[in-house]
Amino acid sequence: LFAVIVMDGAADEMGIVHGGGPGLMKEANDLARQHNIMSVGIAIELEGENQASLTTCDGLIKYKEGLRLARQDHIQKLSNIPIVNTGGYGSAEELSITITSLKLHENPLVPVILLDPDNLWENARKQTQEIAKKKYGPAFTPRLVKSCPSASEAVDVLIPFLENPGDWYKNNKIPMKNVEKARIKSQRIRKSALCVKQVELFDRPNYRIAENG
Repeated sequence: LFAVIVMDGAADEMGIVHGGGPGLMKEANDLARQHNIMSVGIAIELEGENQASLTTCDGLIKYKEGLRLARQDHIQKLSNIPIVNTGGYGSAEELSITITSLKLHENPLVPVILLDPDNLWENARKQTQEIAKKKYGPAFTPRLVKSCPSASEAVDVLIPFLENPGDWYKNNKIPMKNVEKARIKSQRIRKSALCVKQVELFDRPNYRIAENG
């Protein structure tokens, strides 16, 4: 999983948060550095797993072994648009934590991008629909989960959301009472945990994106 940080609703004020390790995490970091996008790695010591931390991030935070859930919680709070790429059990755990955080209104309600060129996450997406159908979870949750076979299709989901979140919520049948509840709760949690004065809540149209195309 890696995630996008959007600051003050601006397309030119964003960065990425990732796991600070090799493979796709390194690729995401390298691409961000090439395009002058802030890159923050939140790594973890994993003895015997051959996962060295990156040294080329703009910022690197490293958790001790055994604190993977605390680390994931930090990633959740520091970022606000989750993107889940092809991965294994760790990515599946992170996806579940992400969806649960949205269900609990602990994060702003945003699209959850499943970047899924090999159809790995399709059953997971369908499982969210079954959970909602059986009323084990809110109906709006699976409407946030978007399967995207390619990066360009992910952009097609994200740009309309960033341009006008209100329209996106309406078009995707996300109840505004849940949106507002998530804004209030996530703002309180993030301000307290991160000691910041301002939190991106996606509560207004981003006219700068619209005007710049």
